[in-house]
Amino acid sequence: MKEFFHAFDNFGQQSITNKNLKGFLSANVNASGNVTAKGNIVPKSMYGKVNFTLDKAALVGFEPLEKVGKFVFRSRNLSNVQLEKLNGSLTLRGDKVDISPMKVNSTALNFDVKGVYGFNSGTNIALDIPLRDPKKSADIIDKEERALARMKGIVLHLKAVDEDGEIKIRWNKKKDREAN
Repeated sequence: MKEFFHAFDNFGQQSITNKNLKGFLSANVNASGNVTAKGNIVPKSMYGKVNFTLDKAALVGFEPLEKVGKFVFRSRNLSNVQLEKLNGSLTLRGDKVDISPMKVNSTALNFDVKGVYGFNSGTNIALDIPLRDPKKSADIIDKEERALARMKGIVLHLKAVDEDGEIKIRWNKKKDREAN
């Protein structure tokens, strides 16, 4: 995964880079785009579909997450977040990426995500984040029971939106969640 992000110059973004990633990525990509004479992707030129699987993945040394860890989730290791196997689907639309609904499970926290990531503007991503420690469900063997336990307790409904070129985190009001 690290090499993949490096090869594609972190997809023109600096939020999560190849330096923050570990693990194995397999993908089925049906996309087109333009590259420069030096082999770099021309911004806003990628269109298509990406179906991917992350295995034995980790988010390592991701500063924004580590900063959050100083205030919440202090007992959880946010410097090295191990992910369960994750299957996902993305649609590339120039400078936008549509994120199909995904359930992300990790050692530090679980969350559901869907929406649009804009490389320059237009980001609107919905996040449902249960505050429950994933370790509390580690002993549950039944998948259906574990899925139900995943969203027990307090769940934060947030959205990441682009405001004046910066990503801001806001509450995702019930009416907004129902519209998505």
